[in-house]
Amino acid sequence: MKRLDGKVVLITGGGGGIGAETARLFAAEGARVVLADLQEPALQSVVQEIGTEISTYIVTDVSDGGQMKQAVETAVQRYGRLDVLFANAGTEGRIVPLVDYEPSEFQRVIDVNVMGVFLGLKYTIPVMQKQGGGSIIITSSIGGLKGFAGLSAYVTSKHALVGMMRSAVLEIGNSGVRVNTIHPSPIETRMMRSIEEGAAP
Repeated sequence: MKRLDGKVVLITGGGGGIGAETARLFAAEGARVVLADLQEPALQSVVQEIGTEISTYIVTDVSDGGQMKQAVETAVQRYGRLDVLFANAGTEGRIVPLVDYEPSEFQRVIDVNVMGVFLGLKYTIPVMQKQGGGSIIITSSIGGLKGFAGLSAYVTSKHALVGMMRSAVLEIGNSGVRVNTIHPSPIETRMMRSIEEGAAP
């Protein structure tokens, strides 16, 4: 028996990098997987690889409340439950000194990286509490534990996720829903290439 047989997983940022690889691993362990991302071709590619019987996708802007609500509802409607939220979608923003950041650019990073996770928790927690349990995994970063010059928007957003996780744990920890952050160091992804190119073009 596979470790995740019968489990249903929603992965934001599921079209590439960490999200896509996580989808492959969860599916290999028996889970049903719902992928949410803005990049439809990437979503289609991952779903075709995993198999349409055990995976599906929904094009989603995680910073939009209606779209995130629909992503959660899609998982429940398609597979009958939702056991895991992997809140993984994120954007790095520009690599510039804090004083050179345009407010609109800074805000976009916050909208995706913080508001997107907040909305995921907002719509997922009631489903999991009704079921009697579940697991929420939030992708923070090593940038959520320390500062990095030129990455003020990204680092701010990833620190914020630690606070969100800790608050959520205190609110729902006794309901059977686990909430954790993970903190990857550099990984070979599009985002990492973008950060490197921005830092040392």
